[in-house]
Amino acid sequence: MTERIILELSPGWFVLADPHQWMLATGPGRPQDAPNKAAGARYRPVSYIGGQKAVLLRCAREKSAPVTPEAMRIIDTWPDRFLDWRDQQDRRAAA
Repeated sequence: MTERIILELSPGWFVLADPHQWMLATGPGRPQDAPNKAAGARYRPVSYIGGQKAVLLRCAREKSAPVTPEAMRIIDTWPDRFLDWRDQQDRRAAA
């Protein structure tokens, strides 16, 4: 699977993504280059979200995963749907 670390929500909590979904994950420490680092076995997904950004945030609350103000500012720039976010990332990669 080609999951990548997209965002550190707070120490030990991350958003990963693969072509099908976001994943809320726990893991050790801080990734050295989060947007490009393969997640590998170091990070353990605890929720899989293929739909709305609001569901990702709800899962974070339910798992007691803190979201820093900096992470929230980044999430606020994302489209509401995962597929729109993925398509946006694909367009950026193609540019």
